Amino acid sequence: MRNYKKTYKDNPGNIKRVYRLINKYYKEKNLYNNLDTAYSLILQAFNYKVENPFLKSALYYFKGDLEILMGRYKEGEEDLLKAIEIHPGNNDPVHRICEMEFLRGNPFKAIEKVENEYPRAKNFWGLGRGHLLFKSYCYIQAGKFEEARVYFPQIVDRAHRESTKCFEGITEIFKGNYQKAFSLLEIFEKEFIYILTVLELRLIISRARILAEKGLARSRFYFDDIFKFSKTKKHLAAISAAYFRAKEGKRSEAQELAKPAFETLLKLAKGDFETKLWLFYDAYIYGKTMELCGNKKEAIHGYRECIKANPHTDLAQKSTASLQRLNEL
Repeated sequence: MRNYKKTYKDNPGNIKRVYRLINKYYKEKNLYNNLDTAYSLILQAFNYKVENPFLKSALYYFKGDLEILMGRYKEGEEDLLKAIEIHPGNNDPVHRICEMEFLRGNPFKAIEKVENEYPRAKNFWGLGRGHLLFKSYCYIQAGKFEEARVYFPQIVDRAHRESTKCFEGITEIFKGNYQKAFSLLEIFEKEFIYILTVLELRLIISRARILAEKGLARSRFYFDDIFKFSKTKKHLAAISAAYFRAKEGKRSEAQELAKPAFETLLKLAKGDFETKLWLFYDAYIYGKTMELCGNKKEAIHGYRECIKANPHTDLAQKSTASLQRLNEL
């Protein structure tokens, strides 16, 4: 019995046009946060008929990914499921569906999906054990810190067990043990391995430094550097960069930077996992910044968003106390 292989033949001109649109989409989405423009580019790509299932699946993934980023979860999920149907080996839409439940505010449902519905979700975030890191973040978001710790030794191999200090440090930030968080992250920084990117680590340890009130000069440098030169993490450094300006008495400059930056954060938190995870921190720092600037209305806005982002954190409790204080003024 012969084995027949299905082949696909696409117009080279169409393929060239589609890839050109995809390259433009990447720039608009990842470098400039122009989501509407990126979306229109992907819609244009669908105008060119292609048969290749890998490319068709990718296009549906790009479309669904953007819809989730814009908070249109139902449409996004439909397109991601279509991407999986066309090419079952495409893991990117599987990961995004799991993230979507987290973004919807359902961390336990996100864990359930990655455990039961999508057991083939390998190499989550490009890590061999990334699905374990995803589950630990879900537990942290839900305030189940001890459950999250179960996964820390499993995420890294035996040769790098000391790297669990990184995840311990992150957890302590959420819990409010800022001195301990700073100490753990400082140890990890010296023994750094690539379970995080350099930018991710610098953002995390600089948050710990601000909250622990230690190494503030280094923290200020990192936030300014990321804000000025990073294309993909700029929004995660902006509020903290504004906070240091406010502390230096540059109130007008701090407000001009912080207010639009916070609006961007709230927008991106609808569909970006990292932004959503750390929104409680940025919202709290926004509240502190606006207090230093004498803007009571925006300070209250920041503290309320902190509580909304993650009520299980120590910063949410501090925000509650700040709201009570501000409402008494």
